[in-house]
Amino acid sequence: MNRKTILYVEDDARQRISFARKLRQNRFKVVVASSGKTGLEKFLKNPTYVILCDLNMPEINGIAVLTEVKKVNPDVICIVTSAHGSVDSALEAIKLGAYDFITKPLHVEKFKTSLNRALELKKLEKEVQSYSYMLKNTIKERTEKLKYANRQLSALNKLSSRLSRFHDEEKLLDNVPHFLTRSLDFDRSLLLLEQDGKLVLRSFKLLHDSKKLNNTFKRYVRDGNFPIIPPGMECFKKNKTIFIQNPERFNYWEKSDKKRLWRESPVSFVLTPIRIKNKPIGVLAGNIQHHARELDNQDIERFETFANMVGLTLANIRSFQDLEIRVRERTADLKNANTMLNSKAKQLEKTTIDLAEGNVRLLSTQEMLESKNTEMKDILSDLSRSKDELQALLDSSVSGIIMVNPQNKIVAANPTINKFFGIDIDKLINKSFDSFTNIIKSNFEHPINYTRQLKKLKKLKRPTRESHDHVAIFKNALKTVKPAERFISMYSSPVTDRNNKIFGRVWAFTDVTLEKEADEQIHAIIEVSPIPYVISRVHDGKILFVNEPLADLLGYSVKDLIGRTTPDFYYKKSDRKIVLKALKKDGYLNSFETQILKGDGEPIWMIFSLVTTTIAAEKVIIGALYDITKLKNALEDLEVANENIKNAQTQLVQSEKMASLGMLVAGVAHEINNPIGALQSMHDTSVRALNKLKLLLRDKKKDISAKLKEIDQTISVIDKANEVIKLGADRVSLTVKQLKSFARLDEAELQKADIHEGIEQALMLSLYEMKNRIKVIKEFGKLPLINSYPAKLNQVYLNMIINAVQAMPLKGTLRIKTKLKQKKIHIEFTDSGVGIPEADLNKIFDPGYTTKGVGVGTGLGLSICFQIIKEHQGEITVKSEVGKGTTFKIILPTNLKFSD
Repeated sequence: MNRKTILYVEDDARQRISFARKLRQNRFKVVVASSGKTGLEKFLKNPTYVILCDLNMPEINGIAVLTEVKKVNPDVICIVTSAHGSVDSALEAIKLGAYDFITKPLHVEKFKTSLNRALELKKLEKEVQSYSYMLKNTIKERTEKLKYANRQLSALNKLSSRLSRFHDEEKLLDNVPHFLTRSLDFDRSLLLLEQDGKLVLRSFKLLHDSKKLNNTFKRYVRDGNFPIIPPGMECFKKNKTIFIQNPERFNYWEKSDKKRLWRESPVSFVLTPIRIKNKPIGVLAGNIQHHARELDNQDIERFETFANMVGLTLANIRSFQDLEIRVRERTADLKNANTMLNSKAKQLEKTTIDLAEGNVRLLSTQEMLESKNTEMKDILSDLSRSKDELQALLDSSVSGIIMVNPQNKIVAANPTINKFFGIDIDKLINKSFDSFTNIIKSNFEHPINYTRQLKKLKKLKRPTRESHDHVAIFKNALKTVKPAERFISMYSSPVTDRNNKIFGRVWAFTDVTLEKEADEQIHAIIEVSPIPYVISRVHDGKILFVNEPLADLLGYSVKDLIGRTTPDFYYKKSDRKIVLKALKKDGYLNSFETQILKGDGEPIWMIFSLVTTTIAAEKVIIGALYDITKLKNALEDLEVANENIKNAQTQLVQSEKMASLGMLVAGVAHEINNPIGALQSMHDTSVRALNKLKLLLRDKKKDISAKLKEIDQTISVIDKANEVIKLGADRVSLTVKQLKSFARLDEAELQKADIHEGIEQALMLSLYEMKNRIKVIKEFGKLPLINSYPAKLNQVYLNMIINAVQAMPLKGTLRIKTKLKQKKIHIEFTDSGVGIPEADLNKIFDPGYTTKGVGVGTGLGLSICFQIIKEHQGEITVKSEVGKGTTFKIILPTNLKFSD
């Protein structure tokens, strides 16, 4: 036991000196006082932790000393003593806060036992307060983290969906700062884009700043003269995130007239690059200027995630826009070239037929040469004119054209052949077509492929679908390496007369370099894109091209996927029909959510964005795929988190109950300890009286009349002691009974209950908190028994009473009023305390909100009370005025139904 300074107040000098010496022998430091007045003066001058005071003293008795000491320090340990004090005096001392009552003569061991018991009780009170404080802080911290994590996850989820709907780059750039402040709780947000090697302010959002500063930033956007802070250029050039916490004041943001707009320096801010294909195009900056807290690592990670989402959305918008433009341009060019080729082929076919008919007429004319010389000249003239027209037609063709006769000799050609192959075609007129093919063979990158295609075309005896199929011609185009690199498609068709007799063949060589480049550009764009892409045929779903990101995602190589069909990968085969139906109707499909199978058979969630187009005269589907499996899992985790929040709320209700019980432990212990102390004291008195009675009965020297008188006095002492013992035992029994009734641990079902009984029990348990400084006025009306959950309502009453007591730190009045109005129970708790500011009244029932200060309240009590009253289908309201007090009003129905 630690040594404590004891103020010993005793008017009996002999007893004071004797017992003080014994205390010092037991290592106590003792300050003595011969009267109540002297004791109070010494206590006020040098307060002690323990006071041992005689109850019966002249002028100022022990009761008065105890009362004045408790006013100065309610926590002082005060033990009263008396040799002939009445039971009522002892009980009054205990009620006023004395920890024990010891009868004289005093014994050191008995005093030490009483003091140890008092110290243990003090220790218990401190441990309960410490535990309550720790519990409240832990609950508050966990609640805030859960709420913040839930809000941030929800915000990012909604933002992802919102960004995916943007197809206009300018609108996206206008809204980026707005999305950042709205989704991630930033107060300021700036978007700066790179222009001519410097950063220019594109858009901004100053959530809580003045109109004057907002107008200044609008001028920066309009004039393009925003003063970039050094960390901004460092972030852009190094392509990395920069986080500055508690920076020095920056004076860069000034008006053009040099009048500085002094603002509070940012608490902390973060800058991160906006990237497209990992290349920075600008910088996103943000801070929480008006928040009480600082940015942490989780804030930075979410900030970077937001910037990456913006960059990815910009990349998608640009890719789709560029792809759409190129596809439209190349499709139009291919259609025009195909139309011109078909038109010229028809003209060539007609001209060839006319030429054949002219040759027939020429042969006929030769037999009649002598007799019809004049007619022959006219025919030759017509033939020459037709040949000139044919040559003119050939010369105007963008394709290189050669005509051969049945003997495979070249009879006509156009200058385009010279351009394509760097030869003089006129020198090959009337020579074998094979001599031409041998000359140009070396012009091709792969001569063997040229030879094979040439043989295949020569075998065609009549025009076929394949020979006119532009897709096949395009795919079979051959690359030349001289005189210039280009792609040449070869076309050949027999020429027949009206009787289907072959009298020659037409060879056409068409430059498809532009079409090939367009096809390769589309493939190149898709191939370098980080987004998974696939190109497949419309009619059967055959995969024509995929990029590496898609192959990696599905667990295949690109080579393994080419040639397979898209229906094989749908987890639900019916989704393929939905996709085709939408594409047939609109030509595109955005954000279609489905599951596809990976190479190991595992289904993953994807979002499709598809468009139909024509590549090389073939209908295809170009699809961009987004893996949302992690997002789906995150949503599932979010549902689990919500469930955990519900469980945490249930635990919080139970924790608040435990905190309330912890707060009352000291009061209940004190309530039980007082009668127990009286029981022990009266037990000692009774034992001594019995011993005295035995001695009197055995004393044969005293006469019988004297003995009877002393026996009557002794029996009277025993009777009073027994009365005190009975009162103390009844009080302990009543306290335990009321505590059990209040808790109702075995009554969790809806049942009939008395409102007044619950309020009385809550008041009994709060007596220690009130410490005789709170006056309670009860105005109880006549109320019926109502259906309720009594234990939960008892918790509400106790919370109302404790809140009222804590709102009156010195003295005050608590008025409790009940009445029956319109078949509903009305209960009002009115205190004369400090009151609640009007601005805080709308937050009083929010979880975690408290006005009591650190270590006094968790901020959960009123929130739990609100839930309990709501569970009873009732109402709870509050009215308050600062400096005058607060009134909580509870309305409960009398006909709450039993659950089935």
